[in-house]
Amino acid sequence: MQWNEFVQIDHSYTEQEWPYSVGVNQLKVKGELKLLRNNMPIEQEGRRISGNAGQTRVNLNGSSDLFESMSFNLVVSFSEDEGYGYQLSNLSNDEDNLDVLLITYSKSARYYNTHRKPLISGQAVFEKIKVERDDVFENVIIQAFLVLRADSQAESNREGLKKGSVVSFSRNIEVRTDEKLNLFKGGITSDKEIFEGAEKNALYKIKFNPETEEPVLWWNEKFDDIIRFMQKTHIENSKEYILQDMMGRVISYGVLMQLLAGLQNEGDDIGILDEECLEIKIMDNASNYIGLNRNKIWKDMRNNLRNLKPVESLTRMQSGLKIGQIFNQFINLDIEEASNE
Repeated sequence: MQWNEFVQIDHSYTEQEWPYSVGVNQLKVKGELKLLRNNMPIEQEGRRISGNAGQTRVNLNGSSDLFESMSFNLVVSFSEDEGYGYQLSNLSNDEDNLDVLLITYSKSARYYNTHRKPLISGQAVFEKIKVERDDVFENVIIQAFLVLRADSQAESNREGLKKGSVVSFSRNIEVRTDEKLNLFKGGITSDKEIFEGAEKNALYKIKFNPETEEPVLWWNEKFDDIIRFMQKTHIENSKEYILQDMMGRVISYGVLMQLLAGLQNEGDDIGILDEECLEIKIMDNASNYIGLNRNKIWKDMRNNLRNLKPVESLTRMQSGLKIGQIFNQFINLDIEEASNE
């Protein structure tokens, strides 16, 4: 959640117009998480919570049926070495007029809660913040915001002035509570993050796990409503069910096409590839829709795609995924519903 998204949720936010100085990611959250059952910890040691870059996810998969609630002990501190490198004096002329709002929310479960503490000597301590297991689904997001407790007396518009103005915030910390539905039925794993820069409006992208070299489908968390729609179970043959199926096929085509395109950069001899290598897995997965064996797919991608000639495999894969058929079904359903109104 970015600070401008937060203001749409928390109605105490200021009406002051942006831009003014905001310390992006200059709040740091750290501490521990305890899983509880009958209000007692089920593990000897708590799980570490960190807002450092690359350490902001905690996975509870495997424990989701064991605990009844979660208890967080967290310290939120302001760092001048993170983000834009602002000092507190750049963000507020009165450091005693700053509160830390700690937000816990789960979009999938429509759960949202806030906790408020004053910033004292650059930090705020939150103890025994409890989240019930039944109140959340898929994940719990934790984020901290630094806000003005009262109107500022500063005369400059370069800093927040009104009560509730967000002057800094932390990275999101995600605690994953449930297994996520895999769109490709085990063929490819998926995850999500906020896309930035030139990618900010893309729905998904492919990245490769640096350790296993396996492809991972990353969703753009900006479009969380679409992700939830794709993960939800819809009534069979309903408009939502057909739309979900159609989107899944189009996305599958795009992903497989991107993976197959990488084959054009491989060597000429398919025989040297190990049976367990990524290239063989990609071709075998795609062959379910293309209807050609791996040798023909290999030659098609190597000889035709690289030379800008028609690529039979891609057209056959579109047919195998029945993309035209499912589009037609969706359009006809829409027309039928309109004619019945």
